[in-house]
Amino acid sequence: MTDIRLRAAVPADLPQLVKVITSAYAAERARLSGIPDVTEGLDAHIREDIVQLAERAEVLLGVIVLVRQENALMVANLAVSAQAQGTGIGGQLMRLAETMAREAGYGRLSLRTHVGMSATRRFYAGLGWVETDLDGQVVCMQKSL
Repeated sequence: MTDIRLRAAVPADLPQLVKVITSAYAAERARLSGIPDVTEGLDAHIREDIVQLAERAEVLLGVIVLVRQENALMVANLAVSAQAQGTGIGGQLMRLAETMAREAGYGRLSLRTHVGMSATRRFYAGLGWVETDLDGQVVCMQKSL
C-alpha cells in the first residue's frame, strides 16, 4: 500500500486516535467480555512512548503504541479502523515496530491480547509471533528479532 503514510502521533491526533481505536475494537467488545478500554492513557502514550499512525489522504486508519521495557519493546496496542481492516495496514505497522525495536537494540517484541480474539491471535502467529503464556483471558506473545 504505497499510498499509506506512517508518522509519529502528536497531541492534536488524540480525538481521531480514540475514534480509530473504538472502531477497531467495536465488534470484539460487543462479542467478548473482559476487553479493557484501550483508549485510556493515550495522551500519556503520545508524550512518553512511541505512537505511530497510518493514514491515507490525511485520514487516520491505524495506530500502533509501543512501550519501551527492559528486555523488549512491547506492542501495547495495534488498532486498524473497521473500514481499513484486511488491507495490510496492521502488517505494515507491525513491520515498523520490528524495525524500531531493532534500531533501539531490542532482541524481541512482546504483547498481550485477549484469549477470545482468535483472528487477532492468528494474525500475530502469521507474522511469526509465539504464544508464551496464558493467564485467564490474557494471552502473552513474543517475537524474537
